[in-house]
Amino acid sequence: IELTYYHGDKCGAGGRLWTTTVLFFCETQAESLPTIVVNEAICEVTVEWRTLHACPAAYAVGHNCSVTNPVTGVTYDLWKLSNRNYTTAVSEHTYTYSFCTPMTGACNGTIIYIVYCNIPVL
Repeated sequence: IELTYYHGDKCGAGGRLWTTTVLFFCETQAESLPTIVVNEAICEVTVEWRTLHACPAAYAVGHNCSVTNPVTGVTYDLWKLSNRNYTTAVSEHTYTYSFCTPMTGACNGTIIYIVYCNIPVL
């Protein structure tokens, strides 16, 4: 992942402006502090950072309402979110969903046991 910031503070007497580039590299074994290289001749700062947060998202399938992140090894227990409906409105739709247990109540006027309901807003 690369981020570049242009038009920083003035650099020297030539009227140039500083540029900063931050490079994130995927590292799953041992994270490190960022390495910073300053090149005053071309008014550029480069930051290299090795971190697992730059790694591609990994696909994981959970069981018994928990899932383990294959990159970090952290297990998330979703049972604490169960027995309740959650609703999110996005543009012209209302999404209602539940975790681990069937949704309670009605979806578009029909009582059904599902974990997701999409109702278009009229």
